[in-house]
Amino acid sequence: MKKAMLTAFLRPFLFAKALYIDRNQRKRRERLEKETLSKVNQVLDAGVPIHLELGHTHIESESWLTLDLNINSDFFWDCRNGLPFPSQSIDVLFSRNQLQHLSGKQVVDLLEECFRVLKPAGHFFFSVPDAEPVLQAYVKKENHLLHGAWANVKPGWLETGSPMDQVAFVAYGNGQNQFMFDHENIMHICQQVGFLPTQFRMPDPKIDGPLREPDTLYVIARKPG
Repeated sequence: MKKAMLTAFLRPFLFAKALYIDRNQRKRRERLEKETLSKVNQVLDAGVPIHLELGHTHIESESWLTLDLNINSDFFWDCRNGLPFPSQSIDVLFSRNQLQHLSGKQVVDLLEECFRVLKPAGHFFFSVPDAEPVLQAYVKKENHLLHGAWANVKPGWLETGSPMDQVAFVAYGNGQNQFMFDHENIMHICQQVGFLPTQFRMPDPKIDGPLREPDTLYVIARKPG
């Protein structure tokens, strides 16, 4: 009884504190986004080629800039709200295993934005998880994630003893994933927004990391010149 009374007494104060924290977070975010717009103008005024990563995976090159909700990025920005660059202003784009965190509509919207900001003949290098191998394994009742390149990976998935466990992990990624890819749908999406027929590439250690990630599609989408 006393605990319930105390909770009822504190509830208005806790609500007010939550509003205060939320307001401060919004103000901080607005400040960081304003700073980003100023940085974008500075980069554009410099007149140098722009190589932009959507995400913050520490590409091994000083020529790359990063755009992400990570405060250590060059540009603090949520790419779900579009890209803060004018049309035909970016030479090369890159994204490493980021698109699966978006919904299907958000994937299309972002690729449309990528197409818009790229210069004619510009390139978008990216990688996404390939869901096809694990789905094929499910049909065969095999544990694909426990073999081959996945042997040393210990994903945080729910172990029930069913091949469905691996499908759930790839599909949802502990609540982080929203969309699944295979060779066919990524080609269709890229061409839908205007890119030339999609090409699949070998991973580049300088941008994709030193090790080839298992069940990953490495893609290059080219804008017509």
